[in-house]
Amino acid sequence: MLNYIQEQCRYADEVMQELEQSAALFGETREMILQHIDDASVVDEKLAQTIKQLQDWKSL
Repeated sequence: MLNYIQEQCRYADEVMQELEQSAALFGETREMILQHIDDASVVDEKLAQTIKQLQDWKSL
């Protein structure tokens, strides 16, 4: 019975480590996605400026 409990403790420790690694990975992924959104916002703003400049140039 003691061996079974020790085995379950080891298994629980392994699962906890995997959960901690997963949480860290999800945190990194979240940060990457947020950075991508920020970068895309800059691109969108530059694109909007370029479109406006082309429209202004076309109306001359």
